[in-house]
Amino acid sequence: MRKESYLQKPPAVEIWTVNTGTDLILRRNMELITKEETNGDETTTSESWECEEVQYRHKGTIEKEDVEASFDYWWAIAEGKTEIEASDEEAIKKSEPTIMERLEALEGGLAELAEVIING
Repeated sequence: MRKESYLQKPPAVEIWTVNTGTDLILRRNMELITKEETNGDETTTSESWECEEVQYRHKGTIEKEDVEASFDYWWAIAEGKTEIEASDEEAIKKSEPTIMERLEALEGGLAELAEVIING
């Protein structure tokens, strides 16, 4: 993640199709900043938009709407997290089971089913 500054308010999500996939540019915590500069007796004021920004090249195609719907997931991926780590973070935020918790429940259920089938 890096801090960026723009003269006009940038979109939170930009999608660019490239030969090797899709480039994602994600921005959050956008804030309009007013800066004053004094040069001798003269003071000038300027405004700019500052934000946090990450970029990521996704190997494949993805729609802007899908990225917007899972913004935090894609932000985590762009910061270097694995798909499992990003999915688990999303699950925890939604009070849902993580991938490992779902796998353990599935394995436990299959073991119980196998026991019922074998023992009748």
